[in-house]
Amino acid sequence: MFLHSFRNAVTLSALALGCAFFQPAYAGSFTWDLSTIGIAGASPFSADALKATEVTHISITGPTTFLEHGFAQVTGILDSNVISTPAGLNSTYSLYFEFTVTGSLVTQQFDSFSMDLYAVDGVAAFGYDGSDNAIVTNGANIPVMIATNSMVGGSIAGTPFATPLSADSYSIFAPTLAGASVFLSPALPSLFHGAFYHPISDIGPAIDGGFKLTGGDDTLSFAPEPSAFYLLLGGLPVLYLRKRRKA
Repeated sequence: MFLHSFRNAVTLSALALGCAFFQPAYAGSFTWDLSTIGIAGASPFSADALKATEVTHISITGPTTFLEHGFAQVTGILDSNVISTPAGLNSTYSLYFEFTVTGSLVTQQFDSFSMDLYAVDGVAAFGYDGSDNAIVTNGANIPVMIATNSMVGGSIAGTPFATPLSADSYSIFAPTLAGASVFLSPALPSLFHGAFYHPISDIGPAIDGGFKLTGGDDTLSFAPEPSAFYLLLGGLPVLYLRKRRKA
């Protein structure tokens, strides 16, 4: 029974971020400038996507529910399919997402999702505390929240310890008051897409009815709008109804 629930939880939550039924192209290149909020060593860069790795703990919270909390550390950028590292990133400053997700093993969809984007001076350190919770350490430096993301939907695929885990998420991206000046041009779409991948070697160990994920290959980008947004909204109820009929 434990193994059955455990496998279902991962199929549902492994990266706790996703909507695999819809894959948009990048919306285009956007210019970011973290120096506008006083981040040391930052200079403007243009990117159509951010690359990241994760530190995550997934817990089974009930017979049909899960909870995931973790961090996605930005390691580089994509611009026209070319990966690079902006000046100062992870040497004089850090950029990372903190996310929390809950979901249902019955519907295999997220019940709640939140993801905040932070910038901070210095090199942030990611790991786990004594209770295996994912944590970030910034020393004396105070992170600045520059954007928030709220749920549109998500789903994942894979079986823990047996196959790689992958996920897609869609959320509404909104710069904070403090971070509004970071995003220079052009005007940002609000639909944000996260694509996540973990090979088997990233999965584990199993802990407290759940497991940890460390590493991975994440791509976070803005999705084209408005057509993509309405296609996504239209697809959510259709996907759910199909799952109900199969059940």
